[in-house]
Amino acid sequence: MTSFAEFSVRRPLGVILVIAAVSLFGFFAIGRLPLLFLPEIESPSLTVVAPFPNSSPEEVERRVAAPLEGAVGGMSGVESVSSTSSANSARIRAQFAIGTDMDLAAAEIRDRIDRIRSGLPDGVGRIRVSNFSTTDIPILQFSAATDGTRAELERLTEELIVPRLQRLDGVADVEARGLQAEQVMIDLDPQAMAALGVGVDELTRSLRANNVDLAGGYLIDGGRRYFVRSAAAFTGLDQIAALPIAGAAGGARIGDVGVVRRGVGDQENVQRLNLAEAVTVRVFKGSDANVVGVVRAARAELAAIEAAAPGLTTFVFFVQSQEITTSLNN
Repeated sequence: MTSFAEFSVRRPLGVILVIAAVSLFGFFAIGRLPLLFLPEIESPSLTVVAPFPNSSPEEVERRVAAPLEGAVGGMSGVESVSSTSSANSARIRAQFAIGTDMDLAAAEIRDRIDRIRSGLPDGVGRIRVSNFSTTDIPILQFSAATDGTRAELERLTEELIVPRLQRLDGVADVEARGLQAEQVMIDLDPQAMAALGVGVDELTRSLRANNVDLAGGYLIDGGRRYFVRSAAAFTGLDQIAALPIAGAAGGARIGDVGVVRRGVGDQENVQRLNLAEAVTVRVFKGSDANVVGVVRAARAELAAIEAAAPGLTTFVFFVQSQEITTSLNN
């Protein structure tokens, strides 16, 4: 300390220049520091969710949860495995030791699930593997509604709101909740099915066996190799209605026992904004983006979207940057 003080007294100009350089560097750096709602924390656990609708908790536990527990429990670094089975899904949670590389663990779990996937029931949906991190918390959430029809609201959400927000710098993803995805539905006639001796199992087998798009290998002809593919997936409602039912008497077709139409599934939740049907949009930032800057850009873009779409109304109900700026001001 004495030598440093002595140097400072003897070289005042050099010390002043060093202090000025450090101060200038700090002045420019403070505006570039990322602002976060919470420090980046990654939980040493992974959650596996396997949908299995229209079942019972006992069946889900026996046919879905138990095989997945066996696949996950054999991994290195796993400290505990727990599962919850319901009538619609199985949820398995694996707790790992502190310091485990969670990206590698997630990749290994997906690989193990792929190995046992053929042994799971046919009704199991897409299995999801997730790991909670504070970066998974959305930085902006808002509701959107329109004075038009439900179809117009969904079109504006999918073709205008989501794409324009996704293009912003620092935005990693934009998620819309409450959309009613269109599906192909078959309204069955029980009396016609009984008269033809057709059951739901026969209908299901016929649909699965005839709605395929598979690679069929290749053929070699004249020194050339031709790849063969069985493109037999349904492309229209008429094809489904005209499909013969396996095992049905008299060559009965699906159109003889039901009406094939486009529609939406049962609505499990309702979202409204000022009494109008609404959807919720969540905006997520990139790992190295500044929360305050991204939120500011997203709100400006949202105002521009409203101006470009007459009748569209939005209401922002969660903003991370407000909590950050309030803390900084305090």
